[in-house]
Amino acid sequence: MITATSLLVGVAMIIFAHGFMDGLDNSVVEGQIRYDSGHLRLTAPGLLDDEEDLIYEKFMQNPGRLKEQIKQQANVTLYERLLFKAELSDGVHSLMTRGVGVYIDLYFEAFQLKPDQQLATTEYHDMKPIWIGKDLGRIFQVKEGDTLTILTRTLYGSYTADDFILAGLINSTNPLIDNFSIFLRYDDAAELLDAQGTCSDLVGFLAFREAAVSVKTKLTKLLKNIEVQTWQENAEAMLSINRFRRKVFGIINAIILAIVATSIANTVVMSCFERIREIGTLKALGYPRASILFLLLTEAFIIGMLGAIAGIILGGGLTYYLELHGIDFGEMIQTMEYSVSLSVIIYTIFSVRHVIFAFSLGMVITLVSAFLPAWRFSRLSPVNALHR
Repeated sequence: MITATSLLVGVAMIIFAHGFMDGLDNSVVEGQIRYDSGHLRLTAPGLLDDEEDLIYEKFMQNPGRLKEQIKQQANVTLYERLLFKAELSDGVHSLMTRGVGVYIDLYFEAFQLKPDQQLATTEYHDMKPIWIGKDLGRIFQVKEGDTLTILTRTLYGSYTADDFILAGLINSTNPLIDNFSIFLRYDDAAELLDAQGTCSDLVGFLAFREAAVSVKTKLTKLLKNIEVQTWQENAEAMLSINRFRRKVFGIINAIILAIVATSIANTVVMSCFERIREIGTLKALGYPRASILFLLLTEAFIIGMLGAIAGIILGGGLTYYLELHGIDFGEMIQTMEYSVSLSVIIYTIFSVRHVIFAFSLGMVITLVSAFLPAWRFSRLSPVNALHR
């Protein structure tokens, strides 16, 4: 039972670790695509290198004409944005945030950013509306209809500020949106930044995300003064961190499997010591070494198979359950002030391929660990075995 339990833990860990990491990768990719950059992102040269500073001089001119030019060459729907650093204030407290000027209705529909509740257009009372992430709303303790002030710099470096009415709170389960982002109507943002006729970037969607690389190649040849970034490139930084996490999980699994292998070998040795007289009797009756070796390996195989099946039930069941319900890391990420675009609810991915791999690996380790002690005891002479 102890040996089978150790194999159970090893197999279950392998299945869950692979399912969790696949789910984390998917969360990063979907977070980038659905909530932030789409399948493609277009900027003026140099903006991506200085994105944290949001250098206004690197904004694109005449985005409408550029969109039409691209639409004629590639099947991509683009949305212009004005990204800027903004200080959000309620008159008492203030916080640095990420301002996003967009055509609200089109952008919210495309990027699935539906507010939980929002004011009707008639309730703006001639004030300019903004939408903020739910966690920003929690920090400022505001609700729809309250007034907030945005302080920022114009395209020419001078400071500017204006009051806005809170039109809605956005609950996206994405920390970049919920913790740091405020959304303005495109024209209001352009007026605030004195940036009419410009945009920081264009983001859009393709019919198939796999086509992003080929479309980038096509647009790069067409547009000499525009940089194109695919969703793969946008998510690469986080995916590289996930690859490191996979290695850590791999090391942990290797340690567990080494313990499993030791436990199996020890079980076979103890079993053989208890049955030395039986082994001697069988050999005296003419049983060949191969048959005795087969008997000892069969016992180890049955123990390993029971443990591996139980591990599949535990690890596969847990992975499948969390694929349906997810793991909510929202509170933990809030304490970290995490601003990377990914979903805080991680849904694991159940894969039959991972189940087969874990079961096969468990059985291979079982047989390899049991072979050496079984082989050595199968070579005992009948006389020595019977004397013991």
